[in-house]
Order: sequence, then C-alpha cells, then structure tokens
Amino acid sequence: MTFGELMFESKGSNSWIHSICFSESGNRLAWVGHDSTICLADASKKMAVACLSMETLPLLAVTFITENNLVAAGHDCYPMLFMYNEQQGALTFGGKMDIPKQSSQRGLTARERFQNLDKKASSDTNKASLDTVHKNSISQISVVAGNKGNCSRFCTTGMDGGMSIWDVKSLEAAMKSLHVK
Repeated sequence: MTFGELMFESKGSNSWIHSICFSESGNRLAWVGHDSTICLADASKKMAVACLSMETLPLLAVTFITENNLVAAGHDCYPMLFMYNEQQGALTFGGKMDIPKQSSQRGLTARERFQNLDKKASSDTNKASLDTVHKNSISQISVVAGNKGNCSRFCTTGMDGGMSIWDVKSLEAAMKSLHVK
C-alpha cells in the first residue's frame, strides 16, 4: 500500500480512539475508544469486527497477552481481561485483574464521630480511596516478559507515574475463574 492510503475503516466505535494494538500474528487489531468500547477486527474472518461496550469509564490502553486475550485499562485505574472467541467472533469480559486486598478498619467510636463533625464540619467517616494498586488512570500497558502471543508478565503505567508489574500466572491463581489461553 502507498503511504496515506486508508487500510481499514470500521463503524464499531462511535468516538475517538485512545489506543490500538496488533496481535503477535498481525491477524487481529484491537482498539479502545472514548465511548468505553473495546473492539477487535479479525483479518482471518474478512475483517469482521467484534465490539464490547463497557459500563466503565473510558479505556485508554490495550495490548494482547495471547492471540485470543487482551488486557485493557483506563480511567478506572485497574487492568481488565478480555477474551476473543474465534468461533463465535465475539469479545467477552474476563474480569478485573486487580484484586483488592482486605484492609482491617475498625469502626469509629461515638466520640470520634463528634470530633470529626466538630473539626471537619462533616459526619462523613469514610476517606475517599481506591481499592486498586494504581491511584490514577492507567495510560499504558507494555509486555515485559514473553511476547504478545504468550505474555507471562506485563506492566501498567499510571498518569501519576506509578508502575506495576503483573504476573499472568499469579493472576490466574488469584482469580479462580480466570484461565488465560
């Protein structure tokens, strides 16, 4: 193809695109849009497009970790697994990959509640905090060990500069229903 020639056009997403990624084989192209959709075009199926609309904040980054599995993340501050079923030509949500750790919090006494009300002019006893590793939007996902066809570890980078390394086998063990193929 010559430079500047349109290679592919899809009506799967109705917004601007934040990130795209080719699979290891180059036969699949995935993208995430600002309308909270993730789409995948499969060249082996005549560029059939599978899209999944999420009820989350927009996704900002996407990458393949196997030929049929993708990791995407964005403003919700946690990576999510998506699986592509080649026979059905459909994308499905596999689950959140950031499993919050249980924290031990004790309840406030009546005296502490009145002190909070007096000092802060508020009866709100809960501090706003995220139960995720990242405390800001995730803007990048990179394969660290392996490749896009067989990733064993990947890295997520937040807009605040925070980085986390994720081990796929450890995630499979922690998420009993997860099996990355």
